[in-house]
Amino acid sequence: MAKSPKKKSPKKKKSPKKKVPRLILRSASPINVSLRGPHQPSDPKPYQQQEESAPHLSPERKDEVWQHEIDRRRQFPSGTMRVVSARQSAHSAREQQERFLAAQTKYAETQRQEKLTARMTRMEMTRQAEREATERRRAELEATREREATARQRLQEVALMKAAEEATAYAEKLRKQAEAQRDHEVHMANKAEQERRARQQHLEMLKWMEEERADRAAQEMEAKRKAIEAMAASRKAKRDAWAWKARQEAEAKAREAAEVKARFKESEAHRLMEETERKRQERQTKAEMEAAFRQKIEQERALERDKAIEREKAREKALKEVMAMHYKEDESGKLVKIADPFIEGMKKMRALEEEEAREMAELKALIAERDAAREKARVRQAKQREREIVKAQREIANVFQQNQAKEKRVKEELEQAERERNRRVAIETRKKIEEDNERRIEAERQAEADLRHAKQTEHQAQVAKAQHQEEMRQMKAKNHRKLQDEKRIAVMEWHYATDEEKIKYWSDSQCAFKKEISWRQQAWGEQSSVMDFAQRLGSRPLSARLVEPPAEVPPPPVPTGGSAPNMAPK
Repeated sequence: MAKSPKKKSPKKKKSPKKKVPRLILRSASPINVSLRGPHQPSDPKPYQQQEESAPHLSPERKDEVWQHEIDRRRQFPSGTMRVVSARQSAHSAREQQERFLAAQTKYAETQRQEKLTARMTRMEMTRQAEREATERRRAELEATREREATARQRLQEVALMKAAEEATAYAEKLRKQAEAQRDHEVHMANKAEQERRARQQHLEMLKWMEEERADRAAQEMEAKRKAIEAMAASRKAKRDAWAWKARQEAEAKAREAAEVKARFKESEAHRLMEETERKRQERQTKAEMEAAFRQKIEQERALERDKAIEREKAREKALKEVMAMHYKEDESGKLVKIADPFIEGMKKMRALEEEEAREMAELKALIAERDAAREKARVRQAKQREREIVKAQREIANVFQQNQAKEKRVKEELEQAERERNRRVAIETRKKIEEDNERRIEAERQAEADLRHAKQTEHQAQVAKAQHQEEMRQMKAKNHRKLQDEKRIAVMEWHYATDEEKIKYWSDSQCAFKKEISWRQQAWGEQSSVMDFAQRLGSRPLSARLVEPPAEVPPPPVPTGGSAPNMAPK
């Protein structure tokens, strides 16, 4: 754990050199030894409020405890942080979904604009082709009118032969048109069957994709539910483990405190008992020695008194004897002067005093020796007591260090288990993310395949549409040639028509033209612009765009023949 920078204190204090916590005894008794480590403050208040109530903690230790609290909050975040993380994930997913929908909408709008532009272009080209065809028809009509004068004679000559040939060609044309119509109907039926099969396959593919999407959603929901259950089980197991650890630590601390207190009480009681016994023995020994000393002194005094009495008696007797007899006979029978009894008495008294002084010195030496032995025993007992106190302190310090080592080992084991659990969760999360990425890539690949298939289908539809337009153009060209032939026949027959037939034909043509104009105005209305016309045309179905002329407008009559007077219009 990285240590936080040291706080600046008004006075520079040197950090302790030894890392082993020192037990400071405020008295000779170990009762003031703290059984609680610096990382276990007795005050349950926050760290900021404990600064004043815990002066025994150094600033470095306070920073270490504060950093430990910060790391614990980082390792086990609160519910608010988890909610914020979940909201951010949901917000990012929502933004991704919105970007995807915006891209889809933009792509659809682009496709619609392109289709609208293509439709307008096709419509404009169709109108241009119709205008060009109308101009060509008018030019051809004018050329025909100019060539009528020169071709009239030739037409009259070859009319019958041409009519027969044209009738045969017309019959052959009708037969070919019928065959072409049948072939076209067969082709359209086959094409409709292919389109029906393609639509059916597309619907089956959509149904299968919907089922796959539903199954994938169900699997994702199941995986999410299992993940939530696993997370809940992990949180419950973690709470149970921390609760069990707290209970075990509390029980171990209570047991250790009780054992230490019991040992301390037992040692204190034993010490008090020994101290009391020692004091009692000292008092008893002192009383005995004093009694023996007093008895000896009394005995010595009584002996001295007896000796003094005896000496006095002996002195008196000696004085009497000396006074009575100053001389004595020796071996030879001569009278010898007896020595001075006073001097002899003094000599005896001096010898007795020297003997008493020697005995008193011996007694004093014996008493001093006993006092020295007693003082030595007391010093030895005091040193033994000090050694026992130091031993008890060392035992308490060893127990404290063992508790710290045990707590550190348990903490490292829990951290290792937490790291292993986090590693497994990270592996599972990474695996799930990879699976999600694979599913997303597979879905994108499938979407791209579907898009390619849709584009291919659209291309096939466009190719089929182009083929159909080509067939319609060819059919329209055939119809145009047929119309030209019919016009040519009508022009040829016009020269053979009567005035009544011409008047009736012109009146019918004018009525039909007026009806067609009114019908077109009612059907389309007044067009303001090409864009409005293209939008209206694009918004209507294909069946409504292919407008057919009204049924009540009769086709132009084709004369069947008759006399051929010169009635050409001037």
